[in-house]
Amino acid sequence: MERLVRLLASFIVAVMAVSMFYVFTPSRFISDSVVHAEPGLTAVKDDFESSPLQWNFFTGNGGTGIFAQDGTTSQDGSSSGKLSGNLAGSGQYVGAYRSFSDLYDIQELRFWVKVTNSSQRVSVRLKDFTGQWHQQQLILQTTTNWQLIDLTSFGSSNHWGGANDGVWHGYLEAIGFTMDYTVGVSAPAAWFDQIEVLAPYIGYNEHPQRYSDYTDLIDQIIASGTKWIRLSPTWGSIETSKGVYNNALLTKLDDIVNRLTEGGVMIDWILGYTAPWASSMPGDPAASSYKPANWADWEDFVGFIADRYHNQIMTWEVWNEPDHTGFWKSSTTDYKTLLQKAYNKLKVVNPKNKVLMGGLAIISNNGGLGGWFDSLMGLGQVGNYFDVINYHAYGTSAELVDQYNGMIDVINKYASEIGNKPIWITETGYSTLGGSGKEWNKADYADQLYVMNKRWPKIEKMFWYNYRNTASSPVNPTEDNFGLVDNSLIPLKAYSHYQSLGGAESDFRIQNSYPSQAPNALTLYDVPAASGDGSHVVDDGPNKRIPAGTYMYFRINDNWLYNANEGLDPNVYVDVTYLDTSGSWQLQYDSTSIASKNAGTVNMTNSNQWVTKTYSLSDIKFANRQNNSADFRLAAGSSDLVVNKVIVRKESNTGRVLLQTSDKWKLVEHIVDTDPTHEAYNPVALMGGVESRKIEADNKYFYFNVSDGFIRAGDTNVTVGIMFWDSGTDKIKLQYTTAGNAYKAVDIVKTNTNTWRYVQIPISDANFTSSKSYKSDFRIGNGYDGSVEYVSRVDVFK
Repeated sequence: MERLVRLLASFIVAVMAVSMFYVFTPSRFISDSVVHAEPGLTAVKDDFESSPLQWNFFTGNGGTGIFAQDGTTSQDGSSSGKLSGNLAGSGQYVGAYRSFSDLYDIQELRFWVKVTNSSQRVSVRLKDFTGQWHQQQLILQTTTNWQLIDLTSFGSSNHWGGANDGVWHGYLEAIGFTMDYTVGVSAPAAWFDQIEVLAPYIGYNEHPQRYSDYTDLIDQIIASGTKWIRLSPTWGSIETSKGVYNNALLTKLDDIVNRLTEGGVMIDWILGYTAPWASSMPGDPAASSYKPANWADWEDFVGFIADRYHNQIMTWEVWNEPDHTGFWKSSTTDYKTLLQKAYNKLKVVNPKNKVLMGGLAIISNNGGLGGWFDSLMGLGQVGNYFDVINYHAYGTSAELVDQYNGMIDVINKYASEIGNKPIWITETGYSTLGGSGKEWNKADYADQLYVMNKRWPKIEKMFWYNYRNTASSPVNPTEDNFGLVDNSLIPLKAYSHYQSLGGAESDFRIQNSYPSQAPNALTLYDVPAASGDGSHVVDDGPNKRIPAGTYMYFRINDNWLYNANEGLDPNVYVDVTYLDTSGSWQLQYDSTSIASKNAGTVNMTNSNQWVTKTYSLSDIKFANRQNNSADFRLAAGSSDLVVNKVIVRKESNTGRVLLQTSDKWKLVEHIVDTDPTHEAYNPVALMGGVESRKIEADNKYFYFNVSDGFIRAGDTNVTVGIMFWDSGTDKIKLQYTTAGNAYKAVDIVKTNTNTWRYVQIPISDANFTSSKSYKSDFRIGNGYDGSVEYVSRVDVFK
């Protein structure tokens, strides 16, 4: 979608500055201490606590048995689902399945299983939205205890029905389990509990049809681990006149859709804009922004595209930014008609199709009460013609909060009609306007979006605009610089930040599938070595095996974490999921003191269970100083070590800013004013060998704005940490906003140590509403005693 019209506005200049998934077959088993970087939202959960169960029992080839609620054992709660069978011969099986009243897009499936005999053959069946069943046999550990199965790959060579091609097609329609006859196990039983379907959270906007190198672009998008992409081929480019189609473009679109869906990426297809020949204003330069002259032409086009991709795409968005006159110049009533006719046609082609209302631009907060969205809903019965609420989120963190609140106000007003429909943000992002120095702002903006949106459970998905920097002719600095990668597909800093919202996670399957792209496509990857102590690592199914006495090296993309990000991220958590056999192993990491510091030895207990060990590291450097330019390594002791995955997580409750010539920050911004006559003038200074900034007189302050995505009105308990030069016995004054006092003060008495000193000030009555000068939340000054004060770092904790 083009942002040219609305992005002439200046708000982007003022903007403050997936998760990836891993896929493999067959299943893996993990302990209850498993950690996930960004698992997405829990779409559905079955814990077998309610009766009657919503499961259907079935048999095959003469097998008999039952599926029932069982209160004698459970992984959690008081009951589980028990599948029992009497299987006397080869080919016999029993099973049970559950269909869902709604369809769920799926990133991850987790459930617990317990068997009477570890040699039993137990499989999971999953039905996609085409009606195709995919069956995978579970690899069970040699235990009769509860085991956690975690699936992220759903297509299978064992498949039937529907598309019948072995490719997983989008949404989950049903889940089932089977037990097959196993020699020596004539009366098997298996219990299932705590089934969770997790939906992906992040996606990209992109226009692969515009590029000659679209295959490279798609390969990189698939390698990034995303599950969603938003496409916008226009009606007029596809149907050039009534019933006449651009076959060259359609052939290209077919290839794009095939590549994306085969790579596990789901598509949100925008239906629009009016073909010029079909417009009610055919002679107007903006003919595509007006309603069709004949609604039947619109219905025919919608039906044509939906039918062409009926086994590949089931998510359709009706127009883009219909509340913006740059995209829709007809009336709100006409948009209701457009939406209604598209909805009805899509449901005729496939009743399972999911329809999004056009993503609202929400300019001047017109998404709230009295705005365009309110007016649309006021026409009546509009909620019958979309399944997902949809808007676009651009601007400062405070503006994003206002946009969300405005949408919620309208949703609540029409709650009886809208019901529990989810919200998708199908566009959000940040343009650097062509300034390379603003890439830091873009990366911080991605972090802000994550900490903000995860507080709003109604937001089900978020799509970044745009995946790739464009190259407009003539050059358009705003439109061309939203990308997570540059125009040559080289990842920018924000790419790793957006991909690793919640943590950077290894993906051995993707790395094996795209070995040349892994160093750029993955934020965390294991470093393959052709020789030396890291060259012995081998695949072990979906896992990695480190032979005894050798290492497995890992590197973090420097755009996400390098040299502790100059002090912004000195503390990280590393989660290692491994098979608990015999022997021991270590995590050795690049620290501030040595390049291979031992974080601790794990002595395994031979439980033959998967276990997750979490390391808390407070002195990382991560400057690629280990062999193979790695940041840390896993060292196998006297026995082999089998690793399932590794996750690196930053602190999630901390905002920080380093005051330097070019400030470095996350979630907290220091206001830089270069005018010496202004009170926020803080020149750069070098004190005690540390770069900092200073105030030189009374009524001069360091001003700070905290992202509203991190801390905002209602978050009263906050701690502010200050690193200052402790010279003299005068005072430093912190002033912050409360509900009744715009300048509540806390004094810090200096102790004349002539060193850098760090203090933390707990606050219990904060009211950070960006209401101070420079739209700030708090400021630091001297004690109005004429002293010069130096500050090098400020932290905010919640």
